[in-house]
Amino acid sequence: MIATASSNGGLRTSSTAAAMVWSPTASVTGSACVASSATPATETGTLDRDF
Repeated sequence: MIATASSNGGLRTSSTAAAMVWSPTASVTGSACVASSATPATETGTLDRDF
């Protein structure tokens, strides 16, 4: 079980397996000044508990 701090200073736990989704921003550019993709990327593989 994973524990995280809640807004009131207590601990919360996560026991649900789920896929994380990374939501990048197009405001970041590479050395050629090309914006990164803003398409969300979903974690693949076996579902696990996250944060």
